[in-house]
Amino acid sequence: MLRQVALPLRAETFAEVPPEPPIDVVDTIAARIKASGSEAVIALGGGSVMDAAKVASLCVRHGKAAREFVGIGKAGSRGLPTVLIPTTAGTGSEATFVAVLTDLATGNKVGVVDPCILADIAIVDPALTDGLPAQVTAAAGIDALVHAIEAFIAQVATPLARGLALEAARAGARWKWSAASRGTPRRAMTWPSDRIWRAWRLPTPRAAPCTRWLCPWEDGFTFRMESSPAVSRGK
Repeated sequence: MLRQVALPLRAETFAEVPPEPPIDVVDTIAARIKASGSEAVIALGGGSVMDAAKVASLCVRHGKAAREFVGIGKAGSRGLPTVLIPTTAGTGSEATFVAVLTDLATGNKVGVVDPCILADIAIVDPALTDGLPAQVTAAAGIDALVHAIEAFIAQVATPLARGLALEAARAGARWKWSAASRGTPRRAMTWPSDRIWRAWRLPTPRAAPCTRWLCPWEDGFTFRMESSPAVSRGK
């Protein structure tokens, strides 16, 4: 991506992130980032790619293995600057402070839950879902629906959160089906991309602060929200 713009930047690419990324893969990514001397991490892909990037940024900044961040609030401070660009509309990883990895030693999924892994910038463009196989689009749609349900039934959900969750579920079910069955991804994915952002960003009062967002919709509107001081760099 950076090689296509006229800027004096050097980019290192890692394109071997498997689904449900193992902890060891995150350590490999961190080692590549460190060896290249990179100052920021850009993740372009689905939830697995973004989750791996979020944790790898911590590994590089803190000089620790990915396993040391498994749990809740283990980082203490932020990692390298991260830019997350989703190519599916389902996981919501670009909007959360959660990363899900796989511990191959036990075969279990483990989570890194920390406000310090919120993206510095998230670019959400439905056009990036163009060309996805129908099976991937459908699977992402179920993921988005589950997130909306989780936001609705959470014990600490607010009335505003429940309203947004219902809207996310209703719109996601309608447009994901259109995208998966009729082959019109860009128009059909605009609403799910927006609604998965809404379902993830407002499940609880504490989750409301978000990082910087760039969301180009069909009408060209760009939405931007500044990060909360509570999750700003260095806090």
